[in-house]
Amino acid sequence: MASEAEFVVRAFSKVAETNRTEEIIGDHTVIIQGTKRSFLSKEEIFISIHPSTSDSKNKTFITANVNDISHSIEIKIETFYDLLNRTKVINSNLKNKLTLLFNKANKSVSDLAKAKLLVAAYQKHLDHSWPEISDYVKIEVADGSGGSEINFIQNLGWEDDNWKSFLYNGILLKAALDNCQKLGVEKFTIVCNGEYVEYTIQELRQKGY
Repeated sequence: MASEAEFVVRAFSKVAETNRTEEIIGDHTVIIQGTKRSFLSKEEIFISIHPSTSDSKNKTFITANVNDISHSIEIKIETFYDLLNRTKVINSNLKNKLTLLFNKANKSVSDLAKAKLLVAAYQKHLDHSWPEISDYVKIEVADGSGGSEINFIQNLGWEDDNWKSFLYNGILLKAALDNCQKLGVEKFTIVCNGEYVEYTIQELRQKGY
């Protein structure tokens, strides 16, 4: 029985012999698919490629499906390009799509890292200047936002004096909003006891903050 890596390599070799199609799905996956026909058989080949979730800068995750048999591997990006060359799958169209895919993935990781730095800065400011409420306010990068949105979750109530002080003198501080714009954060969501409000940085600027 072929190993998972051997199965994936053979899938690339097979799809190279077809009139394959290549497309990019969203910002995160490139799809290659084709049908290989012979006198007695037909093979439907479907290959998906996306950046590794553990190390998108250096690795890629590949799933190959041939007639509903599927195997996946995670390999270094340079090894992946070597595989594409050896199996003669690479062409200018596919290369452009993969370049776009990996560039976007690396930008997303960079933006997420920047947003986490902002979260840490807000948390430090909260701990230092409003220690009495720091245990009641959670600050985090919103899941799935790629670093463009920060959540402030609190259960103090909208009218709590310390919360309002942090809101206007911490979260909405002009210097803080300047940093958000520079580092790619576009939106705040504030959650309190199941209710929430959303502000874009642009909206806050228009309100004079």
